[in-house]
Amino acid sequence: MLLTQLRDHDVERVLSCFRAGEASDSLALRQTVAWALGIPQTPALDEEQQIILRFTLDDDRATALAGIRALSRFPQEHYADVFATLDQIVVGDDAKLASQICQLFDAQWGIDPACLPPPFVSSMLDKLVPLADWSQVSSVRDFIEWVTISEPELTAAYYLARIAYQHKLPPDQRRGYSAVPYFVTSGAAGVKNGGIDVDASVRVLRTVRDGTLQATGSSDLRQLIEVFARLSQHYAAPALDVLQEWIDSGEPQKVVDAARLLQGTGPNFVFVQEAFVVHLLEMAHELGAETFQQVQGSLVVSTQSGLSAGWVGAPDPKDETLRDRAAEVSQRYSQGHVAHDFYQSLHNIALQNIQSKMHWAHGLEEE
Repeated sequence: MLLTQLRDHDVERVLSCFRAGEASDSLALRQTVAWALGIPQTPALDEEQQIILRFTLDDDRATALAGIRALSRFPQEHYADVFATLDQIVVGDDAKLASQICQLFDAQWGIDPACLPPPFVSSMLDKLVPLADWSQVSSVRDFIEWVTISEPELTAAYYLARIAYQHKLPPDQRRGYSAVPYFVTSGAAGVKNGGIDVDASVRVLRTVRDGTLQATGSSDLRQLIEVFARLSQHYAAPALDVLQEWIDSGEPQKVVDAARLLQGTGPNFVFVQEAFVVHLLEMAHELGAETFQQVQGSLVVSTQSGLSAGWVGAPDPKDETLRDRAAEVSQRYSQGHVAHDFYQSLHNIALQNIQSKMHWAHGLEEE
């Protein structure tokens, strides 16, 4: 507040202090001036902007962080200078640096994300690839959420780049790297001007889907399943249409991978999308026993997702629902039909889960 009042009263004297501080041999003084430049709420003057840009690229980390914070004072007509300067910064696995940069992208006190040009967004995402895990870094998480909603194609490329980057890390670093950090988005990917760009969504989901062909292990597949679910807003349209393309391809591997991408749907999917599931089972059955078993296995996995619930000694309500709904659906198909056998198998799995839990509870009582 005092600095702002001094600046309003005698801006030239304040500027002279900033100049002197920047030129000082005292690191502490330079850091103080760098932080002071971010205090005023008014747009930075031309000379202040030049000092801020130099501080942003300073070799001293604390000074650079302060300079980055002060970039929020730049007027919109000079955003290009901000973007060009940020492009020169290497983030690496520095969560604090990434956080400070992403704090700039705030419509209330910094730069409205809507003003970020796609090339800069792409560059920024590239910088965040080496960041081991941003799930607990709120400003980075907010930036990724905004990109997910506004630029889903860039988001898909970003996650695929993280998955590839993880493979390049030494084994000891790979374990601490989260290629697809956890977060929950509050909006649908590809929303622009109040509606979803369906064509863009299709391109995005095809990109993720096609990534399964290059997956090198179960870890890659789990991550791609999460990305597909995240970018489709949990399998909303046109996700199933994109998977349908592979299901109808007649190629066993594509049919199997399409089913794998359904593992994140949740236990209700096989009932809500019964016609889709039955068609998938029929197509897989035509392609042979191995393909069918893998497809059926993925669908079973989808019904088992979620945390267990219920009291000790009582069946899990999720298992009871699965048991009853599967029994009901199986009766709609003749014995020997793939749909009858699949839903009957779900019924049996639910029964086994219930019996296993009851047996475990009974054992506890005896102890």
